[in-house]
Amino acid sequence: DCRPCVMFIPTVRQQTSRRSLSTQAISTGCVIELGDPERFPASAAAGDVVVISGHATAISGDITAQSHDRMRALQSLLHRHNATLADVAKFNIYYVGFGTVDDWAIAARVRAQYFDEPGPVATGIPVSRLPHAGEEIAMKVLAVRGKRDGSSSEFAQSWPSGHWDWPFHLPYRHGWRCSATAFVGGQVSLTSRAEVIAPGDFASQVRRSLSNIEKVLAPFNMDSGDLLQLTAFFSEGLEARTTLSAIFEEVVGASDLEVSLVGLPCLAYEGMDVEIEAAARYRSSAPKMSASQMGTATERSPL
Repeated sequence: DCRPCVMFIPTVRQQTSRRSLSTQAISTGCVIELGDPERFPASAAAGDVVVISGHATAISGDITAQSHDRMRALQSLLHRHNATLADVAKFNIYYVGFGTVDDWAIAARVRAQYFDEPGPVATGIPVSRLPHAGEEIAMKVLAVRGKRDGSSSEFAQSWPSGHWDWPFHLPYRHGWRCSATAFVGGQVSLTSRAEVIAPGDFASQVRRSLSNIEKVLAPFNMDSGDLLQLTAFFSEGLEARTTLSAIFEEVVGASDLEVSLVGLPCLAYEGMDVEIEAAARYRSSAPKMSASQMGTATERSPL
């Protein structure tokens, strides 16, 4: 009877197999409220969490028109679950692109118009195609009802001093903590002026991305020991997967860390070869929240 929200993203076929399928999933201990009766609904809610699958509207026009359509659809779907764009904590964008800023810049400005600051964490990934003919962009959302209130101590944002930035102003943040769980948007090897650091040096870019994740988590009193999940989007190469796995084991070293490696033809910037997003949760042996805070978080939300 499982009816999950599903999003399909084409990636690079692994060299070791003719066919390859990698699946990520989120489940909670709460009753699920489906947004529609479809086999794979466009939206669902569980506790305070709302998810939207991404392929939600009819396809027409160029990437700019599709971006407006998608954003309006996101607003409508969130409204079904008593949420708004201000509740969005995690925002993933997949667009047809070929590794240049021009591929995503126009549509990025469109999306930015719909968010007030501080916006969600964001990860933008170019793909060679999307599942439906004519589809140029797809967006996946995880929202937490109540985030928009802004006054609750259960929610906090992170933008470390001197951190990397986009080439023009966008409303997003690098990290959001929602109760005991933190989300980190895609971290890359860029300067605060959006210049690629160590182009062509894959291992160095991986290490810098992981270092940036730790910097984003630090204001939440979290570190690599609190990481639950990493997703690395990378320019596929013969040694890339081996290098990623080795550096993750060396730097993070958590045997129960969930890691997804997603090979792609290119990423958003020329010379940038890896982008890593993360989720973390207070779980080290030393308590990092008071008993009353942890109790409130557990009762309110599966997060």
